[in-house]
Amino acid sequence: MIKKLVSVILALNILLLCSFSTFAFDRMESYVFIDGNGNEITYYIDDENIPFLLVDGEKIYIALGLPKYEVTDSAIVDELNMQRLCENDISSRSVPTNFFDLSGCANTANSEAYTVRATGLDDDFFSTSIFKYNKHHKALVIKTSSHKPLFCAEEVNIIYYYYYQDSDRWYAYTFVNKDCSVLGGFRFMHSPSAYEYGRIELRAHSTLASCDVEIFTTPYATGSSIPDVT
Repeated sequence: MIKKLVSVILALNILLLCSFSTFAFDRMESYVFIDGNGNEITYYIDDENIPFLLVDGEKIYIALGLPKYEVTDSAIVDELNMQRLCENDISSRSVPTNFFDLSGCANTANSEAYTVRATGLDDDFFSTSIFKYNKHHKALVIKTSSHKPLFCAEEVNIIYYYYYQDSDRWYAYTFVNKDCSVLGGFRFMHSPSAYEYGRIELRAHSTLASCDVEIFTTPYATGSSIPDVT
């Protein structure tokens, strides 16, 4: 009898928490982004100043080319363009020629994984290659493992750069204190049909010095299907 009572109480608490979460989202201000095809995307801004969608009541971050996220530091833009073009002419709006290709996969299956040992995370940002994406994949996944030193804090800060070729502009989000070691990793919608190229930088949020990093794209941002975004 006591076990049944405890189960009922736990179930009611979960329902109350879900109801409160939905109520909180309902009270948030929504915004509209018009994509390159004229489609309207309704999004919200969280307290980290990052856009997100609500998918079946779940919060999913999404990359959008909003002016306030444009990279305006000329040194960073030049460095990103030099990496993507792998040549001296960094003023060209050409397709990147130097990238790790995550696009050569089925639309319904996860991409090949980019793997690397990231070091010096407690001292500076670690940069990945430029990535080219499958335009039909919805989410980008970052996983970390084999964290050093032992018993260190595993959370990282992430800068995600994404390139819009039509306007020759780079945009960037900064995610703070994210645990990429959890089951499923840290994932977000990266809008690859609009921003086909991107790069990731990682740095320790606290005491992490090095870790293995795995990055891939997937058709899903959660366990269920999510809407097409161009």
